[in-house]
Amino acid sequence: MVHYIDCCEGICKTKGIKYGSLNVCSYIRKQDEIIALLHRTKLDYLSLTETWLNNSVADIEVEIPGYDPLRNDRGNGSSKKGGGGVLAYARKHHTFVHIPEWNLCTEDVEWIWSKLDLPMTRSTYICSVYRPPHGNYDNFEHLLESKLLDLYQNRIPDVVICRDINIDWNSRTSGPHPRNQRSHT
Repeated sequence: MVHYIDCCEGICKTKGIKYGSLNVCSYIRKQDEIIALLHRTKLDYLSLTETWLNNSVADIEVEIPGYDPLRNDRGNGSSKKGGGGVLAYARKHHTFVHIPEWNLCTEDVEWIWSKLDLPMTRSTYICSVYRPPHGNYDNFEHLLESKLLDLYQNRIPDVVICRDINIDWNSRTSGPHPRNQRSHT
């Protein structure tokens, strides 16, 4: 079963694990708020998109006590400069395993994959994914469907996707939702 968590929905719980997802538009400027959120909500996994981090920011600068940071910065494999980026925090008292060989950072999608092992239950695979507003939707859809098909064929039934994919689901168009756009007169 695939569980989706949208950045606009915030928090969900499955198998007793609390997941959250936020678009932060600059992690550094909001780091104190993110730390407070994690301590207040006791989330087990927090997915952050549009972190705007790059390799000039050391891992130690994004560490939060009690959590392991998993990151995939734009510029680490993408021809795009600035913006984007995905960062997730996995609570240390659970067995989250980052799968860095599955990280992806292209013009159309940026994601991080990890695996959660809980006692007496199947592993759950978790994807924190960001699709830039002007990324090609068909390429994004193909990449995600291919990965989900691969997981299904390998009998991995439990997947959580924390997503910020810039899609107007009513019209399946890319970019911001029309009601969030300002008209210029």
